[in-house]
Amino acid sequence: MRALISLYHQAETWITPENLSQRIDEAFVPVEREVPKGEVLFSAQDLAERVARIRQAPKMIQWGAGSKPAAQYESGTTWSDGRSAREMKVMEALYGVDHSVPGPLQPGLEMLLEGAQAARQRHAEDKAKSH
Repeated sequence: MRALISLYHQAETWITPENLSQRIDEAFVPVEREVPKGEVLFSAQDLAERVARIRQAPKMIQWGAGSKPAAQYESGTTWSDGRSAREMKVMEALYGVDHSVPGPLQPGLEMLLEGAQAARQRHAEDKAKSH
Protein backbone atom coordinates (compact mmCIF):
# COMPACT_ATOMS: atom_id res chain seq x y z
CA MET A 1 0.00 0.00 0.00
CA ARG A 2 2.80 2.42 0.85
CA ALA A 3 4.40 1.87 -2.56
CA LEU A 4 1.06 2.44 -4.32
CA ILE A 5 0.48 5.66 -2.37
CA SER A 6 3.98 6.84 -3.23
CA LEU A 7 3.39 6.06 -6.92
CA TYR A 8 0.10 7.95 -6.80
CA HIS A 9 1.83 11.04 -5.40
CA GLN A 10 4.49 10.81 -8.13
CA ALA A 11 2.00 10.36 -10.99
CA GLU A 12 1.84 14.08 -11.76
CA THR A 13 5.55 14.09 -12.60
CA TRP A 14 5.54 11.11 -14.97
CA ILE A 15 6.47 11.63 -18.57
CA THR A 16 3.91 10.07 -20.89
CA PRO A 17 3.54 10.07 -24.67
CA GLU A 18 0.88 12.76 -24.27
CA ASN A 19 3.10 15.19 -22.34
CA LEU A 20 6.51 14.30 -23.80
CA SER A 21 6.74 17.37 -26.05
CA GLN A 22 5.72 19.68 -23.21
CA ARG A 23 8.29 18.11 -20.84
CA ILE A 24 11.06 18.50 -23.43
CA ASP A 25 10.13 22.18 -23.83
CA GLU A 26 10.10 22.65 -20.04
CA ALA A 27 13.56 21.10 -19.77
CA PHE A 28 15.29 22.86 -22.65
CA VAL A 29 13.38 26.03 -23.53
CA PRO A 30 13.82 28.83 -21.01
CA VAL A 31 10.63 30.50 -19.90
CA GLU A 32 10.82 34.23 -20.29
CA ARG A 33 8.36 36.13 -18.22
CA GLU A 34 7.23 39.34 -19.77
CA VAL A 35 6.94 42.12 -17.24
CA PRO A 36 3.88 44.26 -17.92
CA LYS A 37 4.59 47.95 -18.19
CA GLY A 38 4.64 49.55 -14.77
CA GLU A 39 5.05 46.23 -12.89
CA VAL A 40 8.12 45.85 -10.68
CA LEU A 41 9.74 42.45 -10.12
CA PHE A 42 11.27 43.47 -6.81
CA SER A 43 10.24 46.33 -4.62
CA ALA A 44 12.77 48.55 -2.89
CA GLN A 45 11.77 46.89 0.39
CA ASP A 46 12.44 43.40 -1.06
CA LEU A 47 15.88 44.47 -2.21
CA ALA A 48 16.65 46.13 1.13
CA GLU A 49 15.65 42.95 2.99
CA ARG A 50 17.88 40.84 0.74
CA VAL A 51 20.82 43.19 1.28
CA ALA A 52 20.25 43.09 5.05
CA ARG A 53 20.17 39.26 4.98
CA ILE A 54 23.43 39.15 3.02
CA ARG A 55 25.09 41.58 5.43
CA GLN A 56 23.97 39.55 8.46
CA ALA A 57 25.18 36.27 6.97
CA PRO A 58 28.49 34.94 8.29
CA LYS A 59 31.53 35.80 6.21
CA MET A 60 32.92 32.27 6.61
CA ILE A 61 31.20 28.97 7.23
CA GLN A 62 32.41 25.59 8.35
CA TRP A 63 31.97 22.91 5.69
CA GLY A 64 30.32 19.65 6.66
CA ALA A 65 28.54 21.07 9.69
CA GLY A 66 25.56 18.78 8.96
CA SER A 67 23.03 21.25 7.66
CA LYS A 68 22.83 24.18 5.32
CA PRO A 69 24.10 27.47 6.70
CA ALA A 70 21.39 30.11 6.89
CA ALA A 71 23.08 32.13 4.17
CA GLN A 72 22.61 29.30 1.65
CA TYR A 73 18.82 29.08 1.90
CA GLU A 74 17.02 30.47 -1.08
CA SER A 75 14.12 32.84 -0.75
CA GLY A 76 10.89 30.93 -0.23
CA THR A 77 12.49 27.90 1.42
CA THR A 78 12.35 26.93 5.06
CA TRP A 79 14.80 25.37 7.45
CA SER A 80 12.94 22.05 7.18
CA ASP A 81 13.92 21.76 3.51
CA GLY A 82 17.41 20.78 4.64
CA ARG A 83 16.43 17.65 6.61
CA SER A 84 18.33 14.41 6.16
CA ALA A 85 16.72 11.27 4.73
CA ARG A 86 16.64 9.73 8.21
CA GLU A 87 14.86 12.76 9.67
CA MET A 88 12.32 12.64 6.84
CA LYS A 89 11.61 8.94 7.56
CA VAL A 90 10.99 9.82 11.22
CA MET A 91 8.60 12.60 10.17
CA GLU A 92 6.81 10.19 7.83
CA ALA A 93 6.35 7.72 10.68
CA LEU A 94 5.29 10.29 13.26
CA TYR A 95 2.93 12.34 11.12
CA GLY A 96 1.72 9.76 8.59
CA VAL A 97 3.00 11.64 5.55
CA ASP A 98 4.82 10.59 2.39
CA HIS A 99 7.93 12.51 1.35
CA SER A 100 8.90 10.43 -1.69
CA VAL A 101 8.11 13.34 -4.02
CA PRO A 102 9.85 16.72 -3.68
CA GLY A 103 7.53 19.49 -2.64
CA PRO A 104 4.82 19.69 -0.02
CA LEU A 105 4.26 16.61 2.13
CA GLN A 106 1.55 14.27 0.89
CA PRO A 107 -0.71 12.06 3.04
CA GLY A 108 0.73 8.64 3.78
CA LEU A 109 -0.89 5.26 4.42
CA GLU A 110 -1.85 5.93 8.03
CA MET A 111 -3.56 9.22 7.20
CA LEU A 112 -5.47 7.64 4.32
CA LEU A 113 -6.61 4.70 6.47
CA GLU A 114 -7.69 7.09 9.23
CA GLY A 115 -9.54 9.26 6.73
CA ALA A 116 -11.25 6.23 5.18
CA GLN A 117 -12.40 5.03 8.61
CA ALA A 118 -13.79 8.50 9.44
CA ALA A 119 -15.55 8.65 6.06
CA ARG A 120 -17.13 5.21 6.62
CA GLN A 121 -18.31 6.30 10.07
CA ARG A 122 -19.85 9.53 8.70
CA HIS A 123 -21.51 7.54 5.91
CA ALA A 124 -23.02 5.10 8.44
CA GLU A 125 -24.24 8.00 10.59
CA ASP A 126 -25.80 9.75 7.57
CA LYS A 127 -27.44 6.50 6.50
CA ALA A 128 -28.85 5.96 10.00
CA LYS A 129 -30.24 9.54 10.09
CA SER A 130 -31.95 9.16 6.72
CA HIS A 131 -33.90 6.03 7.81
